[in-house]
Amino acid sequence: MEEDGRVLRSVSNALRVVEILAAADRPVGVTEIAERLGVAPSTAHRLLATLVEAGFARHEADRRYRAGPSVARLATRPAPPPLLRDAARPVLRWVAEASGETAHLAIIDGVSVVTIDHAAGGRPGDVGHVVGARVPAHATAVGLALLAHHPEVVEAVVAGGLGRWTASTIADAATLRRRLAEVRRRGYAVNLRGWLEGTAGVAAPVLAPDGEAVASVGISGPADRLGRRAAIAALGPLARAGALAIASRLSTAVPDHPLGG
Repeated sequence: MEEDGRVLRSVSNALRVVEILAAADRPVGVTEIAERLGVAPSTAHRLLATLVEAGFARHEADRRYRAGPSVARLATRPAPPPLLRDAARPVLRWVAEASGETAHLAIIDGVSVVTIDHAAGGRPGDVGHVVGARVPAHATAVGLALLAHHPEVVEAVVAGGLGRWTASTIADAATLRRRLAEVRRRGYAVNLRGWLEGTAGVAAPVLAPDGEAVASVGISGPADRLGRRAAIAALGPLARAGALAIASRLSTAVPDHPLGG
């Protein structure tokens, strides 16, 4: 019973941290959170690390934190249907038709990415993430495109250990940071067999007017087809064009938040 009490206190404290971050109009430090909870700074830090991984907190500079994207998703209204998905759907169809490959839309959630929509291209060997699929951000093109614009998530990914899924998965922090710098410079991410041995993909971030990467548009297919230099040179800019089109459609709507209606 004593163990249950400790577990319940941890849950209660985690919920209080989310409330503190959601109500704050500035980044909040570990020491301040510890004082408000009445716990040791080390305990507050562990709570915050867990919340960052789940997407409920974002790590800023100097051991300070803000509310994370999962808090915004909880706050959005359930109806009408999510604006992001509505804005992206015709663009995904266009990208799939133009490429002949599967196009998909993903958002970041903790240290993973989740597919929220896709459009099939219809070519032999057509592959893609099913809607609702959760995959490691550092091992996929859609994840790398988002990580390039979420430095706080990068730190959480590195801290949690870079899991190796194939021989081509990015497995060290220096390589990850170098690849993310390439994404920012080029405008799209490339993944060759990092998640599944037989697949490859490219993806570009959908940037809100304030520069936040709210989603990524990916194109995936068999590695022996998409992994060629000519294919990457053609499909990378196409993914970027799709991401820009979705961002444009979002900017002409009137949402409370890019992920909600």
